[in-house]
Order: sequence, then structure tokens, then C-alpha cells
Amino acid sequence: DDLHLLAALGYFFERRGWRVSRAPEGRTGVELYDRDAPDVVVTDLEMPGLSGLDVVSVLRARDPEAVVLVLTGHGDVATAVEALQRGAENFLTKPVDYTHLEVATARALEKALLRRLIEVST
Repeated sequence: DDLHLLAALGYFFERRGWRVSRAPEGRTGVELYDRDAPDVVVTDLEMPGLSGLDVVSVLRARDPEAVVLVLTGHGDVATAVEALQRGAENFLTKPVDYTHLEVATARALEKALLRRLIEVST
């Protein structure tokens, strides 16, 4: 829901050599997921249209292996639990701790890549 943060996060990940697609709201994010098949999704909790929780539910329904991190400035324990129950990989709070975000994203990416490797070998 914050275009400046959206740009900053995209730049942050691109500087680390990761390919990035950006969406200013949930529905566009789901469309980009369908088009680009990313390894990891980072979504805000509060967005116009689909919320981050809805994005997690939609992506996990379409792809049970979807790896989604939820980022929010409005986090509480109940919301974090709900995000994880819907299938989010992690729940991170704002202001963004970029070191923590990088570690969480790298772990999520590693998990996604290991799943693909297991699928290919079976």
C-alpha cells in the first residue's frame, strides 16, 4: 500500500541479483504470480482490493507450494497466526529490517528451490 516502500523493496532485491515484479495491490500481484511464477512472494498485509491475507489464501489455493512472506505495519499476534495458518512462510513487521527481510527471503527461496529439486528427482 506504500509505493515508496514498494520501490525500495524492489530496488533492494534487484541489488542482490534477484528478478523482481512489483504490484501496487493484491489483484495485480496475483496476476503477476500467474504470469511470472515467482519463487517467492513478499506481500503487504494492508492493500487495496485483496488484502495480504487474501493474497496468501488465493496463491496457496492455486499453488499449494507457493512461498509467501507477509509484511505489515499493523501486525499483532492474532494476524500473524492467521497468516501462518493460511500458509504464509513468514510474517515480518515494518519498519522493514532489511537484514531480517533478506534472511527470511533467502530461506524462503531456498525452501522453494529444494521443493522443486525434490519434485524433479521423484
